[in-house]
Amino acid sequence: QTLEDPIEYRFPDVIQGQANPRIGFTFATGLRAILRQDPDVILVG
Repeated sequence: QTLEDPIEYRFPDVIQGQANPRIGFTFATGLRAILRQDPDVILVG
């Protein structure tokens, strides 16, 4: 999974999210959401 701002590259079979503080989806809230899914790999950038 990735959490980016903005998403720079699209990868097939990878769940990607974009941080957007204007709607309350910050890097912190995004990481909490990702960690609930027990991922094997996380990319933050």
